[in-house]
Amino acid sequence: MKILIIGNGFDLAHYLPTAYAHFMGVMQAIENLPEGKDEVTFDDLFAELASLDRNKDSFAKTREIYDGDNLKFDVGKIYELKGKLQENKWYRFFKKHMEINTWIDFEERIKSVIDSVDFLRGKFLDAKKDVGTCSNRISEFKKSDSMLFLDSVVLSDLCLFKVLKRDNGLTFFSEEFVRSSGGGLVDWVFFDKIFADLYLDLECLIGIFDSYVFTVVGAFKSKKYFKNEVLADTCFSSEEEGKVFNMVYSFNYTSTLNDFYEFNYIAHPSRCFFLHGQAGNFDKKIVLGVDDLKRDLLDEYKLYGFLKYHQKLFNDTDYLFLQQDQSIQKYIEKLEKNKLKICFWGHSLDVSDRDYIEEIFSFPDGKVVLTVFYFGSAKFDLLANLLKIIGREKIEKWMKKGWLKFKLAPDLYALNSSQKAVEPER
Repeated sequence: MKILIIGNGFDLAHYLPTAYAHFMGVMQAIENLPEGKDEVTFDDLFAELASLDRNKDSFAKTREIYDGDNLKFDVGKIYELKGKLQENKWYRFFKKHMEINTWIDFEERIKSVIDSVDFLRGKFLDAKKDVGTCSNRISEFKKSDSMLFLDSVVLSDLCLFKVLKRDNGLTFFSEEFVRSSGGGLVDWVFFDKIFADLYLDLECLIGIFDSYVFTVVGAFKSKKYFKNEVLADTCFSSEEEGKVFNMVYSFNYTSTLNDFYEFNYIAHPSRCFFLHGQAGNFDKKIVLGVDDLKRDLLDEYKLYGFLKYHQKLFNDTDYLFLQQDQSIQKYIEKLEKNKLKICFWGHSLDVSDRDYIEEIFSFPDGKVVLTVFYFGSAKFDLLANLLKIIGREKIEKWMKKGWLKFKLAPDLYALNSSQKAVEPER
C-alpha cells in the first residue's frame, strides 16, 4: 500500500503561487489596482513579485506552464477582494510585518497578537487588584501612577487592531472596549469583546485567502498534464509494480493532483483527503489558525475558533488520518514482508502538525517505510523537526533500519518537459 502526503511545497514544485509571500504580494497588487479596469491580467497581479531577483526564474516557468500572457482573472471577484482588504485589520497587521516568510511564521504572528492582548489583560488585572482602576491612557514607559505601560511594539500592534487608539501623540483605550469610571479612569476592559473582534476579523481574512486560492491560483490551468509516472517514479523504486498511490492526504487547499495529473491513475478521487479543507468548497471550509493557546484563555474566553483542530472539527474537513482508516489497519495487520509506504512531499514537518507526524511513528516498528522529499537545504530543518517531535531514539532507529529516508525532490517540471506530455481534456 502506497500513500502520498503533500504540503505546500508540492504546489510550489508545480510553480503555483501559493507561498505566503505570493499571497501578500498579490493582495497588495489588488489593493493598488485602479478602479474600473475591464480586465485583470497576470502582470496586473504578479509583475511586482516576478521582478524580484529571487522570483524571476520561478515566475518565468509559471508564465510558460500556465500561459500567463493570455491569463485573465475574474474582474468582479478581484474587486470584491479589494473591498474586503480595505477593512481587514489582520491584513493591515501582516502588511506591516513584511519580514514574515512562511505560513508557519504567519501562524506564529497570529499567536503573538493574542499574546499581546493577554499581556494587556495581565497589566489591567494587576492595576485593578492594586488600586481598583487604571488610567485610560497607555504609556510606553513605566509610570508610578495608575497608568498602564506597554513596550512600543505591543502598543503599535494593538493600535493596528483598534484595541488602542492614538490622539495627539497619546495612546488610549478605544471606548468600545472599556467601561469608564470618570476622570479619565477605566474600571473594566471587555477583553471578551476584544477577542471576539479579533476572531471575526480573522474569519474574514481566512475568507480572503480562500478566495485568493480559488479565484487567482485556481485560474492557473496547465496547457498539458504532468505525467503520472514521473511523480510515481520519484516515490517508488524502479522494480516495484503497480505504481499507483492508494491514498493521498493533502495539507493544501488546492486540487493540484486532480487538475494537473490523470488523477484516476494515481488514486480514486474518493481516496484523496483534504485535511485542512478545500478552497471554494463551502461544505469543507479551509483551516488557517494556530496550533494551541494558553489553557486559561481557552477556558475563560472560548478562543477555540483560533485553533486549527477546532476549525477542522467545526468545518468538517477530512481530518481523519491513517490510524482511523480501517483499510490501512487491516493491511498493517496482514503485513509480513511488504511494508506500508508513505511519502511526504513538500511538507515542513513542523510542530503545528505534530498529531499527524506522531500518528505515523506510532505504527509498529518495521511496518512502515517513510520517505521525506525535501528541497534545497531543507533536510536540516526537517530532521530537526522530527527529532523535536518524536525524539532521538526512534528517529535514529528508523533511519538506521532504512524505515525513514530523506530524498532530494527532483524538478518535476524538468522531468515532465523531457517526456511526451498528455493533452488535458478541458
